[in-house]
Amino acid sequence: MRALPFQSMMISKPGVRRAMLLINFKMSRQCTKSVLLSLAIPFLATQVLAYKQEDLDKLQATNKCIRCDLSGADLGGANLSDANLHFANLQGTNLKGANLNWADLREADLRKADLNWARLKNADLRRADLYGANLGEAFLQYSDMREANLREVDLEAADLYRAELSRANLEDARLGGAILKFASMSEAILCNTEMSDGRITIRDC
Repeated sequence: MRALPFQSMMISKPGVRRAMLLINFKMSRQCTKSVLLSLAIPFLATQVLAYKQEDLDKLQATNKCIRCDLSGADLGGANLSDANLHFANLQGTNLKGANLNWADLREADLRKADLNWARLKNADLRRADLYGANLGEAFLQYSDMREANLREVDLEAADLYRAELSRANLEDARLGGAILKFASMSEAILCNTEMSDGRITIRDC
């Protein structure tokens, strides 16, 4: 079999240029997609946690906002004593140092909310979703958290004197240094839960 001339095996210069242009075009499209995606992710996250101004105005005017969307709002230090926030969306909301004594927070969405130093004495948190919330050093005396989702919640140094935690899910929760005197934890789920004395219990794992 006769070998082909060397010149016929080489790609012509115009062919090389076309191939390079095609490669650059594909790379450019891929980079554009990556940039657009990186810009879209924070935007979508902001949209998810965007509270409704009319709901915030309603809460401030009436201290009552059932099923309101207050996700991501800044309510740090606010006086919300006796507020009715039944079923409210408070996901990612800043409630640090807020006064929520006697507040109705039944079945509220408080996932990832910041409740550090918040006052929640006698607050009704039955069946509330507090997944990953920060309740460190919060005042929760006499609060009712029956059947609440307290997975991965930070309750370190919180005051839970006479709090009701029956059937609450405390999986992966941290209660190091918390005051649990006379608190009821009947049928609470304890799995990888840090207790007030620092020991980890896997009772319900």
